[in-house]
Formats: sequence, C-alpha cells, structure tokens
Amino acid sequence: MEWFYKATNASLDVEGTLELAERYRFLCRSARNVKGHWSSNVRKVRLGDTLHVYYSADGRPKALGAFEVIGREQHPTPDVFGHVVPESALFTVERPAFLAEVDPDGVYQPDRWLGRFTGWLVRRTGDAREATANFLSGRATLRAAATSGATPNVGTGARPDGTRGDGEAWSEATFFAKVRQMAPDRELGLRTLFDLVRFRSGIQLVWGRGDELARFIARVPNDTSDLLSGWHDGWVGLQATEIRRLFGGSPPALTRLAALVNRPHWTDEDAVESLSGSAAGLGNRKRFDAVELERDDVAETIAEMLLSLEGRDAETVHSGVADSAPGTKSPIGQPYVPVGTLPPSKRSDPFERDPDKIDRGNQAHADTQDELASFLQAHGIEPLRTDPTVPDFDLAWEHGDTLFVAEVKSTTDENQEKQLRLGLGQVPRYRHLLQTIRPRVVGVLVAERAPQDETWLEACSQVGVKLVWRGAFDSLVGV
Repeated sequence: MEWFYKATNASLDVEGTLELAERYRFLCRSARNVKGHWSSNVRKVRLGDTLHVYYSADGRPKALGAFEVIGREQHPTPDVFGHVVPESALFTVERPAFLAEVDPDGVYQPDRWLGRFTGWLVRRTGDAREATANFLSGRATLRAAATSGATPNVGTGARPDGTRGDGEAWSEATFFAKVRQMAPDRELGLRTLFDLVRFRSGIQLVWGRGDELARFIARVPNDTSDLLSGWHDGWVGLQATEIRRLFGGSPPALTRLAALVNRPHWTDEDAVESLSGSAAGLGNRKRFDAVELERDDVAETIAEMLLSLEGRDAETVHSGVADSAPGTKSPIGQPYVPVGTLPPSKRSDPFERDPDKIDRGNQAHADTQDELASFLQAHGIEPLRTDPTVPDFDLAWEHGDTLFVAEVKSTTDENQEKQLRLGLGQVPRYRHLLQTIRPRVVGVLVAERAPQDETWLEACSQVGVKLVWRGAFDSLVGV
C-alpha cells in the first residue's frame, strides 16, 4: 500500500521533520488520539508500505520524499527501539534521547495509551508522489494513495510472481492481490480485519481453499466454526449464532456491532441458520460491507469481541466451563522474568549524547523493578510483566480481588520532578484501560528513591495512585 502522510507545524518545523526521517530514519506518530481511539488509518499502515511525506505550514505544502516503512531488524540502530505496537507497524522508542536532538523544546509527547514515544521506522526510497489538492488542503494527515497498476507486495505463501496454483490455499499476498482486482475500494477495510485477527494470540487465522473461495477466517481453538471471514469481493461474513454459542448468549460487543452495521437480528435467539458457500451465499443477513471497518467504532468493537473470544473454545463450551464460570478471570500479562544486570548500551552516534547517564538510568530502572518483584515474591505474590494484549506497564500483580499495575521510574536529584510527572500521567491511563477486564485496579508509581518534595505523596493520593520507592514497599502489602 502507498499512503500520503502530512506533517504540520503543530509538531516540528520542516527541517526537524526531514532530519528525523532521513538522519534518524524515524517518523514520530502516536497510535491513539486524545479520546483513546486509534488515530485515523494509522493501524492500516503495514511494514513494506510506502509513505509519501509532505510538510504543510501556512497552506504551502512541501514534498519531503517517499519512505518505506521498515522493521526493527532493518534499522541501523535497532536497540533504540522496543516492540511493535499491536495491530500496527508502529514501534515504541526505548531510548528517546535522540529525539532531543531535533526536538529540544519537547513538542513531541509520548503516546497517551502506551506512555512511550511511538512512530514508524523508515528509509527513504525516492521522491514523494504528487498528492491531491484535497489532501494537501484538508484536515486529514494520513490517506491511502491510489495504487492502480502497482505490483502487488508478494509475501509468504505466494509464488515469485504473486500468483497461486489451482487448489492451493490462499495467502496474504494472493488474497489481497485478488481484492485489488475485485474490490479495490474495500482493501483498507479487509486489511483492518486481517490485522485484527492475526494479532490476537488466542484466535486462529485460517485461509480458504479453492479457486473461487478467496477468504481468510477467524476461529477459536478446537472449533471448526467460522466466526468472522473476509472475502475477496469486499464483504465480511459474521456467524452470530456461533459467537452466541461460545458466549452462551449475545456478548455486549456483538450487540454494539449489530447496531453499528445495521444487523439487529444478530442478537436474536432465532437467528437464521448458518449458510455455506461463497460470500454471496451468506446473504445480507450474515454479512456487511468491509468499508464499515474504516470506521474506528466498528473496528474497535470487533477488536473487543475478538479479545473476549480468546480463551473460549469448543472444549470449554462443551464442558460447561464457559457457562458455569462466567466470572473466570482472563490472564493479565506473563510471569515476571528478572531483568538483572544490563549490558552497556551500544555507543552509536547520533542517538546518544551521554551513554553513561543512559546506562545508569536503565540499570536503576531494572534494579528497582527487580527489587519490587522480589518483594512481592517474598510475600507469596506472583509479579507479572506486560505482553502485547495489555498496556505496556512495567510490573503488575493480583492480590485478592485487586489488580495492581505499576510504572517504575529511575530518578536523580536533577530529573526527579520530570520523571514523576511522566509516571503520574502513565499510571492512571494503565488503570483506566485495565478496568475493562478487572473491576478493581490500583495504580502504583514506583520511584528509585524517595521524593525530595513530600507533596508528591498528596498529589498521587488525590488521583488514586500509590507512590512508593525502593526500600519502602511495605505499604503495598494488604492494600
């Protein structure tokens, strides 16, 4: 896919934007907007796509160049960046010192959802394509560029020329090549659904077979029922009866989705029987237009439903587990693994101005985090680390009916105020997001040392955040 991307003077000036893209091979971009919704089209950009970057100020747009979106392993300094943001091609920034080189005033802010800077890793491939006047003058900052006649992006499962043989299973490359032939205006919607399915660890992505049945399917383990399916002619099939079977009724996300795409019968107990065959055979009652997935509310509702389906399969339904234990907790994160002593950071100009200070901060963060984990284990509590399905917290644990989520901050006399301010912004956001899967969540801000300004205790208390530091974790027991 090719995209027009417009940077504005609301962030860096044109020179700073170009230096960030060409010298540091990075374009800063938050995953979500101020309301917590995905920024328009951001999660539809994928590795290998091309961004035609423009800079707009005072109504005079300037083309900066064409940039390929690349992975961490393709970047010259991969250790600066962290993990990929789920459902996107964005990466987190683990060592943001390089941003100060081009953004000394701190215009860029961390993503509100993740609490970290995020953006695309890029490399320049040439000059930007000519963008439409509507895009350059409009409010949209990211829009798909027409790709008629473009060579399909051939991936795993396709022949070198991007084709498939008779009877072979479809693949990502061959499926979307077919979509570009049959329903090019539906490709964005189908790609959105495809990414929603493939990034859910508890959902199986299955490819259809046959020359005419070009589709991908979402299923749960130990079950052959098609729950969601994307079809090459631009339609999305949904088997509401199967989804209700797995839940023992209509889940809230299905009810909302039915209203959003005008399919109220999906929540009826007497829904139509499952149909087989092509997408056309499903009938309008069982499908909706993939264009709907370009709407944030539709995509987010499907994402919620897929998340809820994780952990549900034929075995749990048939054994009665899903019905008899509706309050069973979904897992949070993964078992904690101590960080230990970190190796010295790579001395790779121009990303680091003072590597020794960065190493001290990284090690202090790791030591504080490990000390808290050891404290919890000594009290019979299992510490947890994050995974791609939950916010990017440093540490979490469950005690009784309460989930605790912690952000750790290394601090010095010089940066303590700034670090605690940043942490106090991150913790309430983690708490808010986790309250969708746990009724009681307590946020904890963990500092390397006691705050010099004791009013920080009151400030944290006023927003329901527990402030602790190394050597003073006792107050966490029995909260």
